[in-house]
Amino acid sequence: MWIICPTRWWPAMVQVCAEFGYELSAARQFYADCASRTGTDAGHALKHAVLCLSAQHRANKSRIGGDTAISADQASTSTKHRSKALHFLRIAAAKDAPATHTDSLAAAMVLLILSTALRGETAIMPTFLSRLGSLLRRCDPDDLSFVPTIAALHTMYANCHMLSQQVQVNPEHLAPYKTSQPVWDRRTEDVIETVLGMKRAVLELLIQANNLSLEYRTISEASRRNPTDDELAMMLVDSQSACSSLENELSDDTQWAMKHSRDCSARTALGNKATRIAVRVMLLTDTFGLRPEHPKIIKLVRDFVEILTACPSRLEVGLTWPYIIVASHAIDELRSQCAEFISRAQWKGSAMPALAAELVEEVWQSVDSGRPRHWRDLIRERGCPMIL
Repeated sequence: MWIICPTRWWPAMVQVCAEFGYELSAARQFYADCASRTGTDAGHALKHAVLCLSAQHRANKSRIGGDTAISADQASTSTKHRSKALHFLRIAAAKDAPATHTDSLAAAMVLLILSTALRGETAIMPTFLSRLGSLLRRCDPDDLSFVPTIAALHTMYANCHMLSQQVQVNPEHLAPYKTSQPVWDRRTEDVIETVLGMKRAVLELLIQANNLSLEYRTISEASRRNPTDDELAMMLVDSQSACSSLENELSDDTQWAMKHSRDCSARTALGNKATRIAVRVMLLTDTFGLRPEHPKIIKLVRDFVEILTACPSRLEVGLTWPYIIVASHAIDELRSQCAEFISRAQWKGSAMPALAAELVEEVWQSVDSGRPRHWRDLIRERGCPMIL
């Protein structure tokens, strides 16, 4: 329900959402609020942001159908509407728009972020995210219109970007406001599952594993510089112990099924499984030094390839991070199977799957040359681009 339509369709989309049973969904509330905001600079910015995303969606859809002329025309239209949206955002800022319009300005920014994601413009997304964060800090946390959905989208994108920046992430940032209103948690769950195709708890596992891996890497480097430092040695043991506990928990199929396999759609179940494998591979390789030739890593990569094969076309959004983490350790025939999936994932011309393919291919080349490089180092060399 995240396909955005021209403004004249908003009331109809509200009704469609209701008919399909999305009474509590972020999409229905989003369209209902869109339909009520016109006439102001903030409203004009929101309108053009919606049209920008709508045109980009049509451009991608036309590309799938092989109609390159319409695809190019709609991509150009999307760019024009983005310029107009930014123009009205600037006017609204110059006029010091009242606080009642802040949520509309934030909604316009999040739509521009979604459109850049569709286009694969990873370079501008951090700038848009920064501006959106500034607007959100001015919003009233008791405002239950756009704000909960916008905040959920912002924190999801921001946390994914921090994964690229290779900084430790606080999972609590997935819930940006502490409020008694249950809608905030529901919107966060809805947005993460809709956009990334995984449960919020599984995304938090990926963040936790990334934190542990970065912590171990930092302590390990310090310990190599100071090999006689007993405190660093014990910190290293403590870090490995935490990683071992998490990996052991994730290896338990019964425990996993009880915690993460209930009430899942087919797409979410695949996303959860893929991320579970990625977390285990990250822990086993980064912390315990298992090589791609290790039987446990080979089995995990093979299980991951089975998930990729089962993933329906055009529903692979959210698998980019698991792909980079797991496919980097593929060997022999598993490499070609991974490469086939990521090639299929570039159906909309997105730079993110293309970047993932490039990163993993470079890792493979470095391994084959006898000078293996880590995917983290390659991401850092590229300026820590936004990856989703």
